[in-house]
Order: sequence, then C-alpha cells, then structure tokens
Amino acid sequence: MPEVDSSQFVHSASQMDGLMADAKKLTNYLSTSKEQAKKILAAAQESNTILVKKLLLASGITNELETEFNPDGVRLILSYKNPDLNCCRLILVLRW
Repeated sequence: MPEVDSSQFVHSASQMDGLMADAKKLTNYLSTSKEQAKKILAAAQESNTILVKKLLLASGITNELETEFNPDGVRLILSYKNPDLNCCRLILVLRW
C-alpha cells in the first residue's frame, strides 16, 4: 500500500479552531442581543437573504458564511476564508 499523506487532513483540523471561534461569536451574538435576533428573524420572514447575512456578519466573524433558512430555523455554514483550499466547513443549525 502507498504511504498516506496526512498534510491536508492536519491542515483541515488546524483550521477548525478558527471556524469554531466564529461559531462561538455567532452564538454569543445571537444569544445576547434580542434586538439583533429580532432583526434577523424579520429579515428572514421577508426572505431578505442579503440582510440576514449582513446582520449575521455584524457578529465579527472572519470566515466565509453561507445561510439557508426556512420557517423552522436557520442553517449557518462557516467555511475557511480561502475558498480555493476548500478544506473545511462547520455547520450550525438553529431553530427559530
């Protein structure tokens, strides 16, 4: 069997710290600011994806963010800030 190369796996694992830090920023932001949470919910009800993302980015995260939402909740997908590497993603699912 050929020798395995673990460098990409190790790199992906090391980048997760940054994604988890951003996840913590997002959850703190949402749990401590009822006013911001209301704005996000209102924008989602109007299907205003751009505003939802803008409001979530105000949390101070530094990595890429994708959002998907429906009447039941929101899915936040954090990706390593260099999309060319596509090494790792962290997905948060929150109910409204």
